[in-house]
Amino acid sequence: METARENLLGKSIAELEQVFVGLGQKPYHGRQLFKWLYRTRQYDFSLMTDLTKDLRSTLAERFAFALPEIATEQTSADGTRKFLFRLADGNPVETVLIPDGDRKTVCISSQSGCALGCRFCATGTMGLLRHLTAGEIIGQLIVLRDRFGERAFSNVVFMGMGEPLQNFRPLLTALEIMSDPLGLQIAAKKITVSTSGITPKIRKLADSGLKPRLALSLHAAT
Repeated sequence: METARENLLGKSIAELEQVFVGLGQKPYHGRQLFKWLYRTRQYDFSLMTDLTKDLRSTLAERFAFALPEIATEQTSADGTRKFLFRLADGNPVETVLIPDGDRKTVCISSQSGCALGCRFCATGTMGLLRHLTAGEIIGQLIVLRDRFGERAFSNVVFMGMGEPLQNFRPLLTALEIMSDPLGLQIAAKKITVSTSGITPKIRKLADSGLKPRLALSLHAAT
């Protein structure tokens, strides 16, 4: 029986370096692969020309770069597009692309469902199905760029399904990949994390060295 290949989607530079160390290779190859996957968006290992042929063959045998797939898409009269992604385990994730002149904002999800149950939010009625991996977060952006080009969006907001600060470690990894010059190259000032106010995690986010904008959702007087 064929062994399932490990999905590299969502791995940081440090994590990819460890992949190569595990293969008995120099860790600097992790930086090369990171650039191919996220900045160049080349997913065919055989075309990664700064890696040796033997190494490319090993990567193709043992690893994959599998993106989430769009299950349905809706477009409104104002050009807003709503995408329903179906994850590998069947759980749903929503992503919304909102045009506003030269500005195009993409609202991405950090969880499938949500545990907070905010009354104004339809996602809250689902309950929390599960946290997304860093790859499933980043994958929403990569799929849109693959489909609509490098300028598919100008701004990213964590305002889809879920409370991002309750999925903290994958959030940090996703932010790192987004803002890295070898990654998706999205300026930190173009990324907003919207939260209902998980105070300890707000402090940890501030201390992380990553510098996204923060939006606090207040919907009650208490």
